[in-house]
Amino acid sequence: MQNNKTILDQVEQASKIVGSVAVPLLVALFGWLIQQQLASQTVSRDYVQLAVSILKEPKKEDDQQLREWAVELLNRHAPIKLGESVSQKLQAGDILLPNSNRVESSVQFDIVIKQWFTALDSGKYNEAWELAGDTSTYPLDLFIKTYKQEYVKYGKSRGRVLTSIQPDPQADYPQAVKYNFVSNFENTGPVNEFVTLSPTASGIKVVRHSYSIRR
Repeated sequence: MQNNKTILDQVEQASKIVGSVAVPLLVALFGWLIQQQLASQTVSRDYVQLAVSILKEPKKEDDQQLREWAVELLNRHAPIKLGESVSQKLQAGDILLPNSNRVESSVQFDIVIKQWFTALDSGKYNEAWELAGDTSTYPLDLFIKTYKQEYVKYGKSRGRVLTSIQPDPQADYPQAVKYNFVSNFENTGPVNEFVTLSPTASGIKVVRHSYSIRR
């Protein structure tokens, strides 16, 4: 019996020693992993900024491969991928990204677009309504009824491809920007989908959303 107690005491003592060594090591390991993740995010952000700086400048004779790299990098990190046509035009220098003083707004526009589609596609119409431009003239109950009917008509979304972005100034929204998509729905197949966003007093909002069947 005494021998068994001695063995248990030794096991307990050994476990305390192992614990005293292992816990700091685990804390250090998790701390290192977090630092590595933060460092990776910082590097990714810096590379995206570099890609944007390349694609907002006019094309030069010797920068074709550099522009292709920049477009590929943006598509890898963008919440909504660039369509093939937009990618090719950026690579060729036929279109340019906004100047640096508009890049932050462009990123914010992309975030709102993603939130808008995520809310609609998941049936969270109240969340989408909060992103709409003038909710005072578009009551929540009417908004929900309208979009429920649209999704019954078109069916579930099967994905979207961004085809172009263009200024779309309107009387009430002179800084509006229009995003054009080719969208696939289960009931209709490919559909042209248009979303116009604009800065407002309460942030960037969706001020127009429409569809047209592709012929």
